[in-house]
Amino acid sequence: YLEQLSKKYEEYDELAALLMASPDGGHDAEQAKSAVNKKGGEQTGKMLTLDVDENKRSHTTKRAIPTPNIPEPMPPNLAFMFTKISPEQKMYMWNIYTMIFTLECLNI
Repeated sequence: YLEQLSKKYEEYDELAALLMASPDGGHDAEQAKSAVNKKGGEQTGKMLTLDVDENKRSHTTKRAIPTPNIPEPMPPNLAFMFTKISPEQKMYMWNIYTMIFTLECLNI
C-alpha cells in the first residue's frame, strides 16, 4: 500500500504539494513529503501555475487574475482580516466545527 501511495504522489506531484500545504497533512504525509522533495526544482504542473498573457489575463477566459483590495494604510480594526491563520488556529477552528457538528447530531 505504501509503495502505491509513493508512486501516486510521484506521478501527481501537485497533489503531494497541496497535501503538504494543508494544516493536517494526512496519515501519509511522509510519502507526500518525499515525493515533493524528489521533484525539487523541476517545473510544477498546470494546477499550481498561472497561465497568463502579457496583459496578465488568463489565456482560457481572458479575465484578469483577481488581486485582493487591501486598503493602504491598513486601519487597525481591519488588520485581522488580512493576516494569515496559523496551523494552530486552523486546528482549533476544526475542533470547534467538529464539536458543533457532534452537538447537532446528538441533538437529533
